[in-house]
Amino acid sequence: MSIKQKNVPNPLPDEISAYREISQHAKTEITWVSSAYKLAAGLITFIFVVGIWFNYKSSSDFRAETKQEAKQQTEQILAKLTVAETNMKAELDKQMAELSRTVKLRVEQEFEAGNIKQLVETEAKNRIDVIADTLIKDEVARRITPLRDELTALISQTADESKQRLLLVDQRQEKSQQTENELGKLINETHKILAQVQQQADFVMTVISAQNDDRKAYDQLVQWMNDPSFPLRDQAYQAQSRIQSSYFGWLGEGSYKTAHWKDEFDPRGLSIQEIEENWTSIPSLLARGYLDSVWNCTNITKEQKLTFMHNVLTDSRNSLQAADKAARILADESKVNYNPAFVFGPIEEWWTSRMTSNALLSTATNTPIPESPNPESSP
Repeated sequence: MSIKQKNVPNPLPDEISAYREISQHAKTEITWVSSAYKLAAGLITFIFVVGIWFNYKSSSDFRAETKQEAKQQTEQILAKLTVAETNMKAELDKQMAELSRTVKLRVEQEFEAGNIKQLVETEAKNRIDVIADTLIKDEVARRITPLRDELTALISQTADESKQRLLLVDQRQEKSQQTENELGKLINETHKILAQVQQQADFVMTVISAQNDDRKAYDQLVQWMNDPSFPLRDQAYQAQSRIQSSYFGWLGEGSYKTAHWKDEFDPRGLSIQEIEENWTSIPSLLARGYLDSVWNCTNITKEQKLTFMHNVLTDSRNSLQAADKAARILADESKVNYNPAFVFGPIEEWWTSRMTSNALLSTATNTPIPESPNPESSP
C-alpha cells in the first residue's frame, strides 16, 4: 500500500546538506595535505642534492645520509598523515554521530507531534473506508432490514393499541367530567345549605340577644326587617314586633339590675362631669339602674338631667332598657306620644324645637324625682 504525502515538508534538509559539506571538506583537506607533502618532498630532495654538492666528499656518504634523512622525513610525514587522518576521522565520526542523533531526535519529534503518525493513520483510514464501505453497507442492510420490518409491524400494532386506549381514556374522562360536575353541584348546594344554616343560627342568636337587652341586636333586627333581600325578613319583623310590644307602657318595663355603690356612697351628690365620666365605663347590665341614680341626683339641674337622658338615646351602652327609660323620661317631660317603643322621632322633634326656642331649664333639683312605678330590681 502506497502512502501519498499531503503537504508534508521534506524532513531534515539542513542535516543532509551539512553531511554533504562535511564529506566534501574532508576530501578537500586530504587532497591538499597530499599535495603539500609531495611538494615538500621535492624541495627537500633538491636541497639535499645541492648540499651534497657543496658539503659531502663522496657519493657513498651522500647516499647513506640521504637515505637516513629520507627515512626520517618519511616517518615524520607518515606520522603527521596518520595524526591528520586520525583527527579527520574522529571529527568526521563526531559530526556523523551528531547528525545521526539530530536525525533520530527529529524523527522522534515528528512522531510525537503526530505528523507522520497522523499521515499514516489518515491514509490507512481512507484505504479501509474505501475497502470496507461496500461490505459495511451490505452487512448493515442485511441486519437492518429484518429489524426495520419488525419495528414497522410493532409501530403499527402500538398505534392501534394507542387509539383504543385513547378512546377508553376519553370515555373515562367524559364520565369523570360528569362526576366532577355532579360533585361540584353537590358541593355548591352544600355550601348554600351551610350558609342558610349559619344565617339561621345568626338570626336566632340575634333574636335571643335582643330579647335580653342587647340594643345592637335589636337594631340588627330592624335593619333585616327593612331589607327586602333578606331571606328571613318576615321572621325578623315578627321578632322585632314582639320585643317592641314587650316595652309597651310603664307596666311593660322588665326587671333590671340596680347599681350598688361602695362604702355607702350617696350618688345624689355626683356632678354632671362625674356622671358623664362614669357613663363611659358602665356595663350594659347596669346602664338601666344607673339612670335612676342620675335622675335622683340633687347636685345637678333638671336641664342637665334632660340633656344627659337625650344623649342616652344615642349612646345607651348597648342597653335597650336604658334607651327606653331615657325616652320615657323625655316623653313625660315633653308630653309627646312615645308609642310604640324605640320610635324616637316625636321626642327628637320636640328636642330640636326646644333648643331652637331656647326654652331651657336652669333650676337646680334639690329633691329627687319619683321613679316610675313597679321598677323590679334584681340582686
